[in-house]
Amino acid sequence: VSAARDLSSAAPLERADEEVRRLYEAWKSEHSRPRDGSSDRLEVFRDNLRYIDRHNAEADAGLHTFRLGLTPFTDLTLEEFRARAFGFLNSTLPRVASDRYLPRAGDDLPDAVDWRQQGAVTGVKNQLDCGSY
Repeated sequence: VSAARDLSSAAPLERADEEVRRLYEAWKSEHSRPRDGSSDRLEVFRDNLRYIDRHNAEADAGLHTFRLGLTPFTDLTLEEFRARAFGFLNSTLPRVASDRYLPRAGDDLPDAVDWRQQGAVTGVKNQLDCGSY
């Protein structure tokens, strides 16, 4: 209840249209987006900015342990992001069942593995569209 009370006092105010447009123009310049003047992209950006502001207000109230910010994907809808991030998935291909990774009788497996300690996790990389860069 107290977190909800804190949240109501920390709720973000709606940004002025001029501020959103200024942020959008700066964002487009930073991420090399064309200056096409499309209001559709601006509206998607505005919706995502509202989501970011709402989440960050909740984070400030202690409801989240992280904050959000503008990224190269801020002008994409969720569907557009998913299509770009996950690529084409052909659901018509047959799936082959495999027991390759199932534990075998007598296996002594740990409850958890920290792959960072095993050296199996690398730093974050921007793979752009196809990961070949």
